[in-house]
Amino acid sequence: MSIDFVDLIGKKIEVEISGGIFLKGVLLDSGLDIIVIHDNKNQSFLYVPFNHVQRLKEISFEEEDFLNSSPIENPIETDVISFRKALTVAKGMFVQNYWSGKKAIHGLMGSIMNDYIGYKRK
Repeated sequence: MSIDFVDLIGKKIEVEISGGIFLKGVLLDSGLDIIVIHDNKNQSFLYVPFNHVQRLKEISFEEEDFLNSSPIENPIETDVISFRKALTVAKGMFVQNYWSGKKAIHGLMGSIMNDYIGYKRK
């Protein structure tokens, strides 16, 4: 199921994902099964699959959001973004994936299968 967030692109949002975790940032893109958020505070891009989104709402910008801000573009350039395309583009890049709560896996993304992602540790 694809949800259209076109009206929220470029706006600051707060997303609650599975596990009661809240993410804030600017919505850059939405696709077939994923949303892309830029977290200005940590200068990172977050690729969140829809099946983890519990709630999503627009919030207002705060003064610190405008400090050190510059135009932001999604580093994955495709016509329609999807979770699979995001993983495929990330192959060979140093990534940080959150799989459970605050536990993350860091490394160079190697092989991508239907039920497996291989990493090369630095």
